[in-house]
Amino acid sequence: MSDGLFDGVLAAGPVAEAVGDRAWVQGMLDFEAALACASGTAGVIPRRAADAIVSRCDAALYDVAELGREAVAIGNPAGPLVRALTARVAPEAAGYVHLGATSQDALDSAAMLVTARALDLLIVDLTVCAQRLAQLAETHAGTLQVGRSLLQQGPPVTFGLTAAGWLGGVAAALDRLSEVRAHRLAAQFGGAVGTLAGLGDKGIEVRADLARRLGLADPAMPWHTERGRITEIAGALGQTCGAIGKIARDIALLAQTEVAEVGEQGPPGTGGSSTMPHKRNPVAAVLAAGSAAAGPGLVSTLLTAAVQEQQRAVGAWHAEWRPYTELLRTTGSAVHWLRTSLDRLRIDTVRMRANLDRTGPVLLAENVAIALVDASDGAVGRQRAADAIAAHAAPGADADFIERLASDPLINPFLDRDRIAALLDPARYLGSARQFVDRALSEWKDRARVAVSVNYVLDGPEDGEPVVLSGSIGSDLRMWEPQAAALAAAGYRVLRYDHRGHGDSPVPPGPYRMADLGADALALLGRLGIEDAHWVGLSLGGMVGAWLGEYAPQRIRSLTLCCTSVELPAAAWSERAAAVRAAGAAVIAEVSVARWFTLEWRAAHPERVRYFADMIAGQAAEGYASCCEAIQTMDIAGDLGRITAPTLVISGADDPATPPEHGHRIATAIPRARHEIVGPGAHLANVESPQRVSELILAHLKENS
Repeated sequence: MSDGLFDGVLAAGPVAEAVGDRAWVQGMLDFEAALACASGTAGVIPRRAADAIVSRCDAALYDVAELGREAVAIGNPAGPLVRALTARVAPEAAGYVHLGATSQDALDSAAMLVTARALDLLIVDLTVCAQRLAQLAETHAGTLQVGRSLLQQGPPVTFGLTAAGWLGGVAAALDRLSEVRAHRLAAQFGGAVGTLAGLGDKGIEVRADLARRLGLADPAMPWHTERGRITEIAGALGQTCGAIGKIARDIALLAQTEVAEVGEQGPPGTGGSSTMPHKRNPVAAVLAAGSAAAGPGLVSTLLTAAVQEQQRAVGAWHAEWRPYTELLRTTGSAVHWLRTSLDRLRIDTVRMRANLDRTGPVLLAENVAIALVDASDGAVGRQRAADAIAAHAAPGADADFIERLASDPLINPFLDRDRIAALLDPARYLGSARQFVDRALSEWKDRARVAVSVNYVLDGPEDGEPVVLSGSIGSDLRMWEPQAAALAAAGYRVLRYDHRGHGDSPVPPGPYRMADLGADALALLGRLGIEDAHWVGLSLGGMVGAWLGEYAPQRIRSLTLCCTSVELPAAAWSERAAAVRAAGAAVIAEVSVARWFTLEWRAAHPERVRYFADMIAGQAAEGYASCCEAIQTMDIAGDLGRITAPTLVISGADDPATPPEHGHRIATAIPRARHEIVGPGAHLANVESPQRVSELILAHLKENS
């Protein structure tokens, strides 16, 4: 067992912690808590017993090392954990711990929860890598580079084409990981032999509720010895390692002293050697390659372990645990190091051209042969032309290559010296390289709607109708506190969240699109097992709601669009994005609160004004600026008529940012929408007139529940 000696190298990045021992213990405890709650709701156990069990499902209460030592008695760590949990629960509830379940149910479900968290982190890091590669491909679409076949120089390519090829592998891996994350992570719950006999006729009901509470799929039946999910996940991780390893290997080769077309520029002290001070090793690429190389062997082990006996396996299930965890960890490390390498990467375009010129014009011999066949109308066949040119392109060919070709009696009648010189210009022999780069970039931009795992809070009864509260740019989920309390008190299940780049949500590099923000919301609903919900959005949240109403109507029960617009001037948002990227969100905090609240309210509530100004100033510059760009580029006004969800539009009477006439035009464009104006109220009318806004939302929800 490692004490951490190699972890800094081979277990780098955020995934390592997410798949650590304590994460697994917490995953098993999350299963036990969800099982208790689901059983309590179904009447299998008393609700007070469920509450008592849930209160002790915190991994911090348990000694992970001791659980590992005790695992030898039963053959897995779930057994001793259940005993430890039972010992900590009040005596009147202890008998209900783990009721109807088996150890594999807890451990397999924990594996899926650990995987979900790991994949969320992987997808974010891998998306950053793809964005960096897309930038390289676009920037260097015309940068000449020698092509290489079997490590030998070949006809020219562009470095943009090289980067686009790397991008293709990363994008394909992202697709696989996202597909697995969305559709193949499932709860495990079948009891001793997969019948749930211990729960009588309540098994299916409890199982479905358990899966919903865990945010996992409820599969048709238990999968104790049908390990297709594990092998699919392993395959996606193996594919990711392959894509990362290829890029890392290429970077290392291009950074060789004799090639020197790229290099890593890291912090002081990185890339050195213990004995050769002249070296500047591309250490991040080396570590990415090293981490990725471990993946295929781990995949192989998991494929071998998929052959499992009858209803419960004899050893093959146990054989999965360490390689599965290690595969998640090493893939996370590989992606982390590739991201680091790409952040440090420096491109030497001068050296690329020098390397291309080193072999001279003989690299373009194929182009002359093709032109000779064409110019002779086929009288000189392809093979004959190639042989004639090859005779002049033997090793040692020098600068007289053009002259020798021009004087060849087979070539001279069809191609003169100037034509041959033009044919030997590498910039003229790139074929469809530019189109391939453009196509790769276009495909990436179309598929780059990769959701991030946003921060959220749930309030209200678990069986209440779900209502999503989506906030303004520059805010976080705290802006909805008055409405969250009112809706929860009325019996609704209230979901508040932070947009990507805001609050405690991840901050992927921008720019963002409205489709990205919509994809985040849909992923959150899917993670929580919410099929459809009422949507209440203010400002940016209203724009996201309108996008969902147009493009995901089956997920929206009703819409409430507050203080929002679909017709804001693009130039202003572009300027705001640039200002925030240059100086941080604090630069627009004071002017923003002046739009958010009326002068009278600001004068009466200076502490609250400071609270919201600090909220704005605390947002990540990249996240705020990228959301500005989502607003700048949104194009949903023309499709508002497609929205079929019952819609209420609320405007602040004194809103200078999205005035009432904007709300009126939205309500007019959406069939059967209603428009209400709230006063006093500027852009955050829900804060300035909280009771009235809450009353309007509640009335709309009741009409459409």
